[in-house]
This record gives sequence, C-alpha cells and structure tokens, in this order.
Amino acid sequence: MVRIILILLIPIILLTTACNSSENNKKEVFKKTERPEIIQLTPKKPTRILLKKTSKGNYSWELRGEDLDEIIRIDKKLRNYTQGNEKSK
Repeated sequence: MVRIILILLIPIILLTTACNSSENNKKEVFKKTERPEIIQLTPKKPTRILLKKTSKGNYSWELRGEDLDEIIRIDKKLRNYTQGNEKSK
C-alpha cells in the first residue's frame, strides 16, 4: 500500500515542480522591450499634385502634402518645366 502511494506521489511532485519552473521561465522570456530605431521610422506621405490644363493651353496645379520643403521643390520644378515648354512653342 505504501509503495503504491509513493509511486503515485513521486510523479505528481515531479510534474508540479516542472510546471512551476517552466512558468518562471516564461515570465522572463516575454518581456516588452522598446527599440527606438524601429519606433522612429515612419513612412513619408507623398505630395499630391493636381494638374489642370486651361482652355488656352496653360497649366495650373495644386500641391498637397506635409513636407513644405518638398512642396516648394516640386513647385519650382513645375514652374521651370512649364516656362520651358512655353518658350519652345
């Protein structure tokens, strides 16, 4: 009778200690870490250009975006391009 009780108790004790030790390891593995190089990377929204042509053949446009420097750069390019095409006509 004592042997049967010991045979049943030993596996139960081993399983409970094994489960307790694995729970402690899981708590350490799933720690939240922040990586600043990932957090700071955000994609840039594109600048949208709405190009219009008048009945006289002239062009006008609307620029929309978040980066003011990029909007100014695109506006200069469009102005130079349209002025170059008007001179060649």
